[in-house]
Amino acid sequence: MNGSVIRSLKNSPWSVTLAVILVLGSTLGYMGLLRSYLSHSASQFAESFYSQNYPEIESADIASISHRLSRIGNPVNWECIRGSYSGRVFFERNPTNCRERFFRDIVEVRGKGNDGISIIFAVRLPVVVEHFALMFVVVHAALFALLFLTGRRFERVRTEAALRISEITSQVAHDIRSPLAALQVALRSAEGWTSESKELVGSAASRIRSIAEDLLRLDRDRKLPPSVVSDLGPILSARSLDVVLRDLFEEKRREYIDRSGLSFFLELDSDFGSAVTNIEEHAFARMFSNLINNAVESISGVGRVVVAAKQTDKSVDIQIVDNGCGIPAELISTIGKTPFTRKSNGNGLGAVSAMRTVERWAGSITWQRNHSRGITVTISIPRVCSR
Repeated sequence: MNGSVIRSLKNSPWSVTLAVILVLGSTLGYMGLLRSYLSHSASQFAESFYSQNYPEIESADIASISHRLSRIGNPVNWECIRGSYSGRVFFERNPTNCRERFFRDIVEVRGKGNDGISIIFAVRLPVVVEHFALMFVVVHAALFALLFLTGRRFERVRTEAALRISEITSQVAHDIRSPLAALQVALRSAEGWTSESKELVGSAASRIRSIAEDLLRLDRDRKLPPSVVSDLGPILSARSLDVVLRDLFEEKRREYIDRSGLSFFLELDSDFGSAVTNIEEHAFARMFSNLINNAVESISGVGRVVVAAKQTDKSVDIQIVDNGCGIPAELISTIGKTPFTRKSNGNGLGAVSAMRTVERWAGSITWQRNHSRGITVTISIPRVCSR
């Protein structure tokens, strides 16, 4: 296969790739069976001819053998017969066809002596079998071409969709920055707002701006060669998670301060202040905010959300625990791998995005059902140093 065929198969749906493999495999298997059948038939014919003419072959009775060869019909579709004795040809029919081909096999009948009689037969498959084989190959070639074109079309449609998504992402990220700038200006001059309210709105506006900037960066990375993007890697910064977590927790607590019956608790180990790791702070904030939102939305009535954090010798571990409605046991293993949501207006991408984000930092994230009720989300990120 050439490079374009291989690329098309790699970018095609797995069903198309599997179908192409089955078509090629069945074609090669069928052709192998035909060759095996031809070789077996030729060997049987040679053994039968030798057993019927054993005395004449071993006694080198050239006249009798020539007579027998001249009377051979065409039950096995022979195309060439050549008899020789001591290197000299004494009988020959259709000598130009005494070459092996895919549908033609060469078989030899030889006497026991080194300089004895040698008879070569070129045997071919029956015409009906050959025609059926050619028809089989043509049909499979047409199937392969159809599947290949299907794969190419899928690749083209997916590329066009990716370009369209890239354009929309870039446009949204670009357009959202102007109203955000106006919002931040208005916020600075707002009267009658408490400092806490200003801080909450300002923090949310800053995060939306960071989301827009990340979207623009991702759109730029899509347009760069893969090798360049790989060399750049994720934009990481060494930060104390103690500071980051406290700020984010307080922001989310204020966001849901009017939610009756809902309590927030932050539990940090005494030595957590020295926990430093490499993270993309904006991405971490988005992930943490989404996970807190999921925990809150799973609670109806009175409930609690607990954020606990500790550090080990190798990692920083953060847990978000809620006592909400939880997730069915049969679905818990799929969270983060496939979209899942129980919200009417949700798309289920939050957990998938969280897993991809943590894996970029060589970390891990898991979801576990609590013994009583609710879910515990555990995020583990490698440590890099201590302050």
